[in-house]
Amino acid sequence: MAKNYAGIAKDVLRLALIGADGVLNLAGSSLTGISRWFSTGATLAAVIEHAHQELELKGTFDPEVMSVVYLINSIGKTNSVQASLVAWAATFGCHLIPRAPREQVYRVRREGRRTTLIPVRSSRDGMDFAGAMLRRGTEMLTKER
Repeated sequence: MAKNYAGIAKDVLRLALIGADGVLNLAGSSLTGISRWFSTGATLAAVIEHAHQELELKGTFDPEVMSVVYLINSIGKTNSVQASLVAWAATFGCHLIPRAPREQVYRVRREGRRTTLIPVRSSRDGMDFAGAMLRRGTEMLTKER
């Protein structure tokens, strides 16, 4: 899923708020109370936005979104910096690891006006399947009648 620059800027800002909260917490600043609300709110918004996007795209969300419960439970406690970081990492961490694109081979079945795609599950790759289908099609066309 390609993100636009505004979405990336929002994510960077949210991480910056968590980082600033962590630095202020380590420094023992009096601004920690305010920064805690900003980082918790930004993380909560990011996780909810991510869950909404997954619901729109897939119809369900991944289980890591449930880390928001840990985040909500930490509101008003001293561990909210860690909770924001854990919730953010649990929700978005798997999306930071690049994965090779997966290809799926489908068999097409046409029944009248209806077209059905049937995923082909095989230990072989898609090129073997495509080659076999081409070979079978060629045999059918060249068969003498």
